[in-house]
Amino acid sequence: MTLVVGIRYEILSDFDDEFSYCLGATKQFESGFYSKLLYGTAFRIPSYRKYLDVLAYNDDL
Repeated sequence: MTLVVGIRYEILSDFDDEFSYCLGATKQFESGFYSKLLYGTAFRIPSYRKYLDVLAYNDDL
């Protein structure tokens, strides 16, 4: 069994900085099959249209 841990800190100029992480476990069976269990978070940058909506309501950007 292999355990995976990952962290990432993103510094974004137009939005708040974001901390993301992931946790996972993989297992290889003798027959060549794999089993995975993964969990994580991520930051999704808004689309251009949503970004314009944010600008309309936030004078700091």
